[in-house]
Amino acid sequence: MPALSVAEAKELAHYVKHSHAQIFNAIPLGKWLTAISRASGFRDWNVMSTKAPKLPDVAHDTWVYSCLGFAIVCSPGIATSYHLIHDRSSNSNMEQVAEELAQTIAASAEHRFSEAASKFSLLDSVDPVEDWVGFDRHKHRRYSTALPPVQVTLAEGEVTIWLWWLRPSYQLHAAHSGEPESLTFYSLDEQSVTSKDECVTTSFLRALTGKVLPKRHCYYCTELPNERNIYRLMLVQEGSREGQATHHTYDNHDSAAKQTMALNSSLGLSQRDAQNISAIFFRHDPYYEEEYFEDYSHHND
Repeated sequence: MPALSVAEAKELAHYVKHSHAQIFNAIPLGKWLTAISRASGFRDWNVMSTKAPKLPDVAHDTWVYSCLGFAIVCSPGIATSYHLIHDRSSNSNMEQVAEELAQTIAASAEHRFSEAASKFSLLDSVDPVEDWVGFDRHKHRRYSTALPPVQVTLAEGEVTIWLWWLRPSYQLHAAHSGEPESLTFYSLDEQSVTSKDECVTTSFLRALTGKVLPKRHCYYCTELPNERNIYRLMLVQEGSREGQATHHTYDNHDSAAKQTMALNSSLGLSQRDAQNISAIFFRHDPYYEEEYFEDYSHHND
């Protein structure tokens, strides 16, 4: 895996700090830089800022997208540990990053994670997520778009792991001024799935514990009516293309969507959890384009 550059470490520290104000923003930026330095194999930030490459080692004038997994492992009475895996290769793969991050944690932690019970949740943003792309990038950083991490609970709450699955994106110009052009970190989309049609955190936990998580369920509201002028909520199983029709019906999308959120909340699911669970069903939702938009592919220009 390529070394994390100083520029990337700085941006990661800003992202983590701003990803959940109630938990992480109170921690000084310098402590995040130290944590990231140690997760990258350096003693502290002073050493990393001197010895690590200042900028990513990539070709100039080329857009680069990489995969990064960052984890904080917390447990009462045991020192908090930080772990990082980064892949900037042309065939970077978040599933591989997740599995390597799990192996790194298992090898270094004081806990025995094998066969441990686990669960996770994608926390919703407390405040509206801002997007400052239209402003002067030198005055307004883009870490304001940071989304909360994944919260993993293991061994009946004995251990908490905070996870960030991030997609750094940047371009270096040939005549750069010592800083990368447009270095931005994006959270992995909630509806991204691996080659096994499962979310990245599920792959991570299977690699960490050796156990397969049970399939979760959520309520789902289609974008367009799935019956004549009616929105009937579906009960969807994680990883499934099929949904089970429920008795919840509404004549407008706003009411259907509001009830969907309420029902999922009663199941202990965040909005991002529901998006994550319904990712496969969403891709195969038969009510979005197939029945409502005429196919003109057979027409001549």
